[in-house]
Parts: sequence; C-alpha cells; structure tokens
Amino acid sequence: MPFRDAYKVVGHLVSYCIENEESLETLTLKDFRSICALFDEDVYQALSLKTCVNERKVEGGPSAVSIAHQIGALKERIEMVDEND
Repeated sequence: MPFRDAYKVVGHLVSYCIENEESLETLTLKDFRSICALFDEDVYQALSLKTCVNERKVEGGPSAVSIAHQIGALKERIEMVDEND
C-alpha cells in the first residue's frame, strides 16, 4: 500500500477510535476491515507494545538488539578507560 493511502487509513482509524471512545487494541477485526479490507489477524501482533519496541532497531533505540549493542559498546569503553588508568 502506498504511504499516502496508509496515512489516510491511519487517520480514519484514529478518528474512529476518538468518535467511539475506543483504542486500537480494543477494535475488532471487523472494525479494522470496515476502514480497510487489507487488515488481517496479524494487526494485533503489529500493535503489541513488545513488537513496537523490538522493531525500533536503530542506534540508541529500545529494541533488545539495540540495547545489547549499546551495552557491548559501553563495556568496551569501560575496558579502554581501565586500561589507560
């Protein structure tokens, strides 16, 4: 789906949630599909906080992979400082 179309779908979802005092997590698959027929059961996995965090695989990001990398880099820096003392 082109970004422009996805942007519109998200806008409709947000409006729907506000008007119906719902959250994305409480919408049924039927609700999602009433806005866009492309939604499938995997929408709930995509909306989970764990998935959202773990997909942020950027330097300094919150994913487990990024955190492990940051910890490794910090350990290396500490070792370098200790060696120079």
